Formats: sequence, structure tokens, C-alpha cells
Amino acid sequence: MATTGTVQATDFDRAIERAQAAYLDRVAPGYRTRRVRWSGGTTQLIEMGSGEPLLLIHGGGGYAAQWGPILCGLAKRHRVLAIDRPGHGLADPFDYKGVDVLEHCHRFVADFLAGEKLQSVLIAGNSMGGLCASAFAFQSAERVRHLLLIGFPAGMRRNLPLPMRMAALPIVKTLLREAVMKRPTRQRAQGMWKRFLVAHLDRVPQDFMDLEVLCQRRNVSTWISLMDRLIDSRGFRPELVISDRLWFDDPNAVIEAVHTALA
Repeated sequence: MATTGTVQATDFDRAIERAQAAYLDRVAPGYRTRRVRWSGGTTQLIEMGSGEPLLLIHGGGGYAAQWGPILCGLAKRHRVLAIDRPGHGLADPFDYKGVDVLEHCHRFVADFLAGEKLQSVLIAGNSMGGLCASAFAFQSAERVRHLLLIGFPAGMRRNLPLPMRMAALPIVKTLLREAVMKRPTRQRAQGMWKRFLVAHLDRVPQDFMDLEVLCQRRNVSTWISLMDRLIDSRGFRPELVISDRLWFDDPNAVIEAVHTALA
């Protein structure tokens, strides 16, 4: 596949589909994919198993296929629904400029559940997917059977590591995006994963990293617009910090909050 700026989105789609199929055939044999619609466009759903539905929402800059290694295990008891968030993976491109992120997350999940005719669901969200899942639960708690927040969900605190805060500065932002994000390679992707995401890079398979690079090439404009909505020079934008809505010092406050949400 050519890697110049003249490559069309359809070329990326085909390349991602091939790379994703090769990866998932290896780690999650028996999976199924299909297109689903929401009010902002269409996206890809990776599905496996049967039983109680479990919706998996991936993190920022991620894609549904990242759940691949645990799909088989989860599918033993659940109908697993791993979805590409808007502008990620093989979803339609999406511009987050001016978007109310929490409202957008709620609408996306609500539209998906309506399309699948699901009244309630288990939801597991990782990182940005945890923020998305929480945003849905805040407004529609009666539709969330259990909320599973994996790792450290986005929005737990305003403070972020210095490199991430600096990336929001105009001059650094321009240099970072032009020099790195818009020219992804396997080596750069591995460097980012080693610094921020994994302790043992040697355990991350090469076919996974190749899929990572293809997804970044396809979706970099969306990812940049999302970063602008999430981060400023001081850290995570204050209106998106949700920790005070999830944690309580008084256990009775937890019970009261749950009862209020389900009323």
C-alpha cells in the first residue's frame, strides 16, 4: 500500500480491513463484523458469542479490534459488542470541533442501543471509553446493568503528565502533529506505547502494531480534533473531569445517588 498523502480513505479502509482480519482471525476466531448506524453516521461493530449483551468501548486513539485478545473469553458468557467510536477504527470520520463531548458520548451509545433494540446492557470502557461509558450512565443509569471502568478512565483528574499538557501548546501542537502524528511508523507507535501504555513492549505483537499505524494514518484528523476538545495547557478540560460524580466519601451518599439515578 502506498503511504503518501495522496492515498484515499477507501485505500486505508481496505488495508485496515485486511490487517484487522489477519489479527482477529489469529486472536479471536469466530468473530463477526458489520456496519451499524447512529445519528452521526455509521461505524463498525465486532461481535462474538451469545447471551447477556456486553458493550465494549475502546480508549482514545484506539479501535474496537484492540479488545481482540479477550473476546473469546468474554464470549463464553456474553454477546460481546465491541464498537469503533466515531472517527476511530473503521468508523466514519468525525470532527469533534465544538462538540459537547459528554453529550456526544451519551447520544452515540443511546443511538447504538436503540439500533440494536437493547433496553439495557453491561458496559465496559477503557480510558476515553470509560469517560464515554460514564457519560451514558450519568443520564441513562436505568439502561446500564453494570458499569466497568478499566484502567484509569479519562476524566478522573484534571492534571495530566507534562508531555501531554505541552502537546496542547500551539507551537508544540503544530510540531508534534506535523512531525509525528501525521507520519506514523511502527517504530513511533512502539515508542508511544512503551512510554504511556505498556510495561512490556516485547509482548505486543507486530501485526497489532501494524494495525495501529494504519488506523492512525486513516483517522489522524479525527484524533487531533478530539485532543483539542479534551486537553488544554493545564490538563484535562475542567468540564470533562467526572471524578466528583463517581466517588463519594459517604457510603450513604452512594446509595442515595444510585436510587436517585434509577428513580
